[in-house]
Amino acid sequence: MVVSTAIEIRRLNKERIRSAIQRHEKCTKADIARETALSMATCSTTLNEMLEAGEILKVDQTGFNIGRPADLFAYNSDYMHVLGLCTAVHAGQCILEYAIADAYGKIITREEMPVETLDYERLDALVTSCMMQDPLIRAVGLGIPGHAKNGSIEACDIKTLEGIDFAMRIKQKHEVEVIVENDMNFIAYRLFHECPESKGNFAAIHFPQEKDSYVGCGLMVDGRLLKGSSMLAGQLFQVARAFGVDYEQQREILQNREVFRRFVAQMILIVACTVNPAHLTLMGNGLDDDDLKVIYNQCREVITEPNIPQISIDNNVFDNYIEGLVRFTLDSVLYPILI
Repeated sequence: MVVSTAIEIRRLNKERIRSAIQRHEKCTKADIARETALSMATCSTTLNEMLEAGEILKVDQTGFNIGRPADLFAYNSDYMHVLGLCTAVHAGQCILEYAIADAYGKIITREEMPVETLDYERLDALVTSCMMQDPLIRAVGLGIPGHAKNGSIEACDIKTLEGIDFAMRIKQKHEVEVIVENDMNFIAYRLFHECPESKGNFAAIHFPQEKDSYVGCGLMVDGRLLKGSSMLAGQLFQVARAFGVDYEQQREILQNREVFRRFVAQMILIVACTVNPAHLTLMGNGLDDDDLKVIYNQCREVITEPNIPQISIDNNVFDNYIEGLVRFTLDSVLYPILI
């Protein structure tokens, strides 16, 4: 995002200061100015605004013996809360799990909700209930096994959610910010930010075992989610179809380990030759280190070793999903320019 107007510059400065404060338990104005490279005057003005809004707290003073002690600031974890709604399909059944996180992204409530059918009315009832219990909720994020555009669900494995403009309806009714994204985008966002070596481009590829669910990918390019102009980015199962591997064949591939490993290598090569990520995480279908050795060697048959991303396996799919959902929802509100 190009920042050009004075208003945008002030917002960016606030985001940089907010980020600096959140990274430290306590910090002084001088600490913030040094870390952000902003002037003391800019930091002072912004900190006063954030204090007045209740976003930060003045928690102490430094114990210097000479001169006036400096104020110590900390971020207010209860400045706002976010609600994340995870939807999925497992063994033919819909799954709905929600989590509430504080302004640091720490999950304070998490619960799986029993559902027979999952539609807008069920989601809205959950949002209403959570907001009544926690009035600090200022943003709602919805993850779906499908894709959405501008908050409207265009395609979804849960057919009763298709065609719903979830963001518009929830925002109008509850007056909160609303984010709707594909589940793999949230997973990739979380894994990227949890990997200390992740810089630039990153990819996460999932090979689900559920019926009517197919290989998908979440992509981070230059530290930002890549979704594409029509939200098609990452739908690797469509690439497989383009090469003659139809839906039924993609399901059969999962049952044959040798063929599956080759298929995984092909998906990695497609991502490596287009997005060229430095790191890539594989998930699903019982992938393990033995698989990884074979898959890596198969990739080496096509491209040279320096061009193969650093590949890891992480099968904690749902935990990464819900953690990424609340983190991205929170960051969308606190850092709309930086993310």
